[in-house]
Amino acid sequence: MDKKLSVSNWKAGAGTSFGPVREKQEKIMKSMPLYTNLYTAWIESNVNFQSVFTEAMKRTFEQTAEKLSESTKSGKLNMSPEIGKDLYKTWIDAYSEDIPKSS
Repeated sequence: MDKKLSVSNWKAGAGTSFGPVREKQEKIMKSMPLYTNLYTAWIESNVNFQSVFTEAMKRTFEQTAEKLSESTKSGKLNMSPEIGKDLYKTWIDAYSEDIPKSS
């Protein structure tokens, strides 16, 4: 009797090569929680990292708006080197305070 692929042979596993495929699928399924945990950790770290920069940007914007509103009291923007230096210092201070928090 020759071994043709039939339902009875398939059920018995004779003449089929599903063993290696099944083993590979089992390995993938066993490692699926690891992939899910790794992806979740990656997403959380990105969110945390972005929130640090968002907070620093928000604070920089608020302080910049305040300083610029003070310099436009006459209705005209009075931009001087001192104001530019203050804005730069505000920017550096905001990021210097928030970046170490993310570590």
